[in-house]
Amino acid sequence: MNQRDGKAMGHCWIEKDNTVYDYSNDKELVISKDIYYKIGQIPFDGYKLYKYNYKEMGKMILKHEHWGPWDSKPPR
Repeated sequence: MNQRDGKAMGHCWIEKDNTVYDYSNDKELVISKDIYYKIGQIPFDGYKLYKYNYKEMGKMILKHEHWGPWDSKPPR
């Protein structure tokens, strides 16, 4: 969920154990997964959450030649 307008948006982050690492938009956010999901209302109603391990992510980047999204059209 976009914090500015409360609408769904496409986004990605890294998860390891119970920690989220979000380096988008010049941030270096390291936060608990529970808090991150609560703030972002993840999963957002009506939208599927896609997850990839490192090997799957690498294959998708090579196949599509971009960082994603790969499996859906994000809301924006």
